[in-house]
Amino acid sequence: MSTTSFEVGPYQLPLATLQSLLAEDSRDGAPERRREPRFNFFAPARLIGFDGESLRAFTREISRTGVGIVLERALHRGTQYKLQFPESTVPFEVIAEVVWNREIADGWVLAGFRFVDSLK
Repeated sequence: MSTTSFEVGPYQLPLATLQSLLAEDSRDGAPERRREPRFNFFAPARLIGFDGESLRAFTREISRTGVGIVLERALHRGTQYKLQFPESTVPFEVIAEVVWNREIADGWVLAGFRFVDSLK
């Protein structure tokens, strides 16, 4: 009985597939309105409503003026939250306002926030 082994190397997505996946981020066709460059930033975040509600979330990207956050439900546009990064060593707490929401998968929402004021 012979056993054949295969050498397994790293698999690379075809470039067209990678580009298609990245393009889904802008699939709604809305024009780019950001004035500041954004940077990938994946970190746990906490949104605290002024009514005491606390929501766990993850950031997706950040700029000097706002942040994209993934969470489990849509939030009302114009609502402000205290935004914290509980696991960060950088002291950071701001007031952030919901600018937009978009469902990205069953039960998951991507929301854009703009920074309103610093709390620290």
